Amino acid sequence: MQSFSEIITDPVYHQPLKYNWYERIWLKHMNDKRDLPFIRLLTLIHLTILPAAIVLYTHLLQGIWWWMSAVTYFYFSQFYFKGSFGLMLHSCVTGKHSRHIRRLLQSIYTGLFVPFLDISLPIFIIPFLFARLVMMIGNWAQHAFVDPDEPENDLGSTINCINTIYNHKCWNDGYHTIHHIRPGAHYTEYPLIFRENISRIARNKTLVFENIHYLHIFFYLVTKRYDKLAANLVNIDHAFKNEPDAIVLMKSRTKKFNEARLIFSKKSVLECFLLSQAQQPAVCIPETSQPLSSDKRLRHSH
Repeated sequence: MQSFSEIITDPVYHQPLKYNWYERIWLKHMNDKRDLPFIRLLTLIHLTILPAAIVLYTHLLQGIWWWMSAVTYFYFSQFYFKGSFGLMLHSCVTGKHSRHIRRLLQSIYTGLFVPFLDISLPIFIIPFLFARLVMMIGNWAQHAFVDPDEPENDLGSTINCINTIYNHKCWNDGYHTIHHIRPGAHYTEYPLIFRENISRIARNKTLVFENIHYLHIFFYLVTKRYDKLAANLVNIDHAFKNEPDAIVLMKSRTKKFNEARLIFSKKSVLECFLLSQAQQPAVCIPETSQPLSSDKRLRHSH
């Protein structure tokens, strides 16, 4: 188990001393200059991955040369660009224009898949399914630990991965607790908000891991290597006595729920949603809790 060193290496915003001509053009059309890394990423993808995909749809490459190029394309599109691009795209398609963006993407994909299915299979369909699998694994790991006593408590039922190269590549996605308590915050603010809430994080025994990310956590959980998880756990303000104490808590938060123990606050889901949309730092913690009847549980699950 690791102690909290107060040193966080994850990215925060620093005003550049100067901008190049390309960045100055985009700044005229941007609402937030902190989003310039998104522009740099999209520019790089337009100059590399998209032309490569177009070439693969032509007859310029044949036989073994086509397959070698397709494998290279798959590697760079999925392992080099996909994580950062996918998370950036997710933030774009969950806003007020999400419906139009999704329809546009569906139209493009349909136009490619139907007439060129044999080429689309290795270029789009298999990479898409692979990316979705990895994203689902990551999302599962983000929510794998749930406080059985207060399942609605975002501080007790989410995790964080700090001081990891993953945060530099994927817009501080490791700060999942911060994403829950301040969903409207810019990703460069996450480490600062984490520091501001450090006492609350320790008090709720929020799980904070260092130098690993969600795929590590998924692998350690499915192989039941709680010792590995405990070794990378950050012990903030001595919230845990030792590694065995931390392992006991982690196992309690991954234990299968007994339906009779599932309790929900009188605060409605709508209230919690409105609080999150208002970017309130408060967490929806049950004030008074009572078991739901079977018909209410059924409605809640939908």
